[in-house]
Amino acid sequence: MKLIFTILIAVISGVAIAQTEYIIPQNLNPKNFYLSDEFCAGKGLEPGQINSQFRVWNSLEANAKYQRVVDIRWYFKTPEQAAKYLKDNLDKESEHGDPVKSIVPIPGVSNLYEFTEGAKQREMNKAFGLKLNMFYFLFTVQNYAAKVFISSENDITLEDAAIIAKEAASRLNAAIH
Repeated sequence: MKLIFTILIAVISGVAIAQTEYIIPQNLNPKNFYLSDEFCAGKGLEPGQINSQFRVWNSLEANAKYQRVVDIRWYFKTPEQAAKYLKDNLDKESEHGDPVKSIVPIPGVSNLYEFTEGAKQREMNKAFGLKLNMFYFLFTVQNYAAKVFISSENDITLEDAAIIAKEAASRLNAAIH
C-alpha cells in the first residue's frame, strides 16, 4: 500500500512540476533555499527526489506523522509576476484542492493560500483504500513563488502541516535576504 501511495503522489507531484519553466537562478545555494534534510529527518522523513526547482522527502514507516513533503520554488522577475502566477494557477498548483476555512498564518510570506485535498483526490484515495490527509501551502516571498505539499495517512491537522510550511518559508526568507 505504501508503494502505491508513493507512486501515486510522485505522479501527481510530477505533473505539477513538469508543467513549469520558472527556474531558480544558479547563484542561489539550493541546499539552503529549501527545507533542510536535518529538519525533515527530525520529522521522520528521508530525502527523495531533488532538482533545481524542488526537493522531496518521504517516510515509508507505517505510523509516521508525515509520509511525504514536497518543497517547490519558482523564480520571477518581479514580486507582482510571482503573485500573478499563483493567483492564475491556484487550481493547478493546489492539485484541484479545497481551500481551507481558516488559514494558519505563515510569517514572512505574501499571497498565502492553503488547501486540502479536493473531492476527486479523496475519491481516488478511497478507490485505492488510502486514508490520506493532504495539505497545500502556496505563497510568495519577494519574487519567488513557493508550494509546500504535505501528506499523511495519519490524522494530521492543518496546524501540524503548517509547521513544515513555516520552516520552508523561513528558509526561503533567509536564503534571499
